[in-house]
Amino acid sequence: MAAQSSGEGLESAAPDSKNESDTPPERHKSRLGKKLSSWRAKKRSSPKKQSSGWISGIVIGIITGAVVTFAITPTGHSAEFRVWQMADSAKSPSCTDPGWLLQVPDDQILANSWYAATDNVQDYKTLHTADLTVDGNPRSAWLQWWPSGGIDDSPGSGNYITWSFAQSYDIRLVCILNGWEEDSHTFNSVEPVKSATIGDKAPGCSGTQIKFTTHSYTYAWNEVKLSSSHPTSLLCLQITAPYHETYKTDGQLTCAAVPQGSEGSSCRLLTGISEIRFYYSPSMLNWVPY
Repeated sequence: MAAQSSGEGLESAAPDSKNESDTPPERHKSRLGKKLSSWRAKKRSSPKKQSSGWISGIVIGIITGAVVTFAITPTGHSAEFRVWQMADSAKSPSCTDPGWLLQVPDDQILANSWYAATDNVQDYKTLHTADLTVDGNPRSAWLQWWPSGGIDDSPGSGNYITWSFAQSYDIRLVCILNGWEEDSHTFNSVEPVKSATIGDKAPGCSGTQIKFTTHSYTYAWNEVKLSSSHPTSLLCLQITAPYHETYKTDGQLTCAAVPQGSEGSSCRLLTGISEIRFYYSPSMLNWVPY
């Protein structure tokens, strides 16, 4: 009797399965038609959305690309979107606020000089080479004796320093920290530069004349604006006089100050600069006046 009951149960389930598989073809067609109609309706409404999304994508891509291109300097360093500051700044670029001008990275500059000197300050007595002007440390300095003969042995002809760039830049602003700014003692042990010229050729460095305003110990940048600048891969600074410059009295060459322990002529002065920064204009902003 138990086996019979089980068989009856199996037989009662079979017809349902059979009925499901024997669904008339018309019912399948009806369902397929509804799906097809729904798909066609979606297809008719999709082109506009796709077109709108496609156009938006292009516009966003162009804007994003422009911003990225505009914000990356030729050396690969981020400009930190400083170029957008020109929209909010009406002031002329300065060493404290360069505005839209970008700084040439120190690691893209190679400094050289005709001479380098060892200071005569007690507990220091180190060699002060040209690369110390672009090491990012305002406490270090490039020093040399002035005047010193160069190629033609004329006084002052060798008193220059050059900076070579990894590529050409349109330098508009030069910021110079005068003298040896480590502390008041080091500053007073040398004579800061009083006048110089900046040019794009060496030796000679003829070009923009500079008169330094810093002649006492203070952390202040001397600004030099190169209004007639052009892309260049080298700048040169020729020292024409330190602050306590030499002069003639009764036909004899004397000095306003003589560094203790100096070698050679008693009228040679130890002079130099601590740091220099170069700011250039991005090519697309060369039209902006300053």
